[in-house]
Amino acid sequence: MPGDTIEVVQKCSVCGTEVGRLSIKKENLFLSSYVMVACPKCGRETQELREPALRTEMREKEMASLPKNNR
Repeated sequence: MPGDTIEVVQKCSVCGTEVGRLSIKKENLFLSSYVMVACPKCGRETQELREPALRTEMREKEMASLPKNNR
């Protein structure tokens, strides 16, 4: 079924930079991972962090709506 996938954001575990995105079937979804990814910001291989894309996008939207002096 087409609605049975979730977009997952791959992030660097050191600096939090987004490294990539994956579409994964719900039944195969694991947010914990031991995969190493190359971070363009850190310049080294680090363990990835996985987070649902919708969660990341909602956090960014909320941060953008806050007054600048409260950040």
